[in-house]
Amino acid sequence: MKDMIKIFIVFSMLLLIVPSAVFIKNKPDENSFSSPGSNVLENVRFLNESTGEVAEIPLREYLIGCVIAQMPYDFSAEALKAQAVICRTYIYHRRLSEMSDPTEGLKGADISDDCEVYQKYFSSDEAKSYYGDEYEAAYKACEQAVDETKGEILTYENSPIVTAFHAVSSGITESAANAWGVEIPYLVSVKSESDTLIKGAKKEYEFTSDEIFARIKELLLQEEKSNDFSLEAQDITPCGTVKTMAVTNSGQEESINGTSFAAALNLASSCFEITYDKSADSFHITSTGVGHMVGLSQYGADYMAKEGKTYKEILLHYFTGVELTALL
Repeated sequence: MKDMIKIFIVFSMLLLIVPSAVFIKNKPDENSFSSPGSNVLENVRFLNESTGEVAEIPLREYLIGCVIAQMPYDFSAEALKAQAVICRTYIYHRRLSEMSDPTEGLKGADISDDCEVYQKYFSSDEAKSYYGDEYEAAYKACEQAVDETKGEILTYENSPIVTAFHAVSSGITESAANAWGVEIPYLVSVKSESDTLIKGAKKEYEFTSDEIFARIKELLLQEEKSNDFSLEAQDITPCGTVKTMAVTNSGQEESINGTSFAAALNLASSCFEITYDKSADSFHITSTGVGHMVGLSQYGADYMAKEGKTYKEILLHYFTGVELTALL
């Protein structure tokens, strides 16, 4: 199996600033999902950004390609099933979203191959290239997860939910309100204590003042800017997420968004602690967790599965107050 560091990079939705306009730009018209059986998708409309062409991919093929791109295939079967339901829910939400408020750049598609904006998907060639000799085993595991959850999505008030997942939390997942500034009733903070056992969940960084200043200066509003500044984490959530950083620069203090700060420094998450060693002119940062930490923790899901929990129990733990709805 691929080493853990690479897994974190490939499978964890590392974007800290989630393109929330894509996921939550609107709630699909509730009437459009009043009869679930009539809304079963057969194909996914997929835009190739480089060619501008829109292709239709059979839903089952698309979902296998999503699961194989998003979660390590040797995770427990129930964790893979949970991921499959998330992938299916995501594309149903996208379809209804595009029906009610089309994105002009998509040219009638549900999504594109821009994985910084839309759900990650591997074509068979991409999966074979990534997995090599492990491809057949990976495909079989992900195929099984998709087939054994056929037709199942997560709903809230009869609509497909906004799905969110990440690699590993700080031991507590983050709420959408804290991460993105948007209240979503089923994306609230829940315990995921097993995440604290994951090697690689904590990462250490060292930066000089010059290095940090070069990365954050575009975030500063002051006209007078210099690399003689101080930093202080403020407004820290119970999960450890830094919502704002106080920056004193050229005698002026201002606050910048903690997520933007973390992204500028390529930190694994916006849950971090920062200290300054004046003698070495060095900032030491320790981050905890990987990703935005909202919704399902993949490593937490795998741990729950190994403890005997089903994919339904896993999903209902990480998404509060939702229902697992069968469309077939």
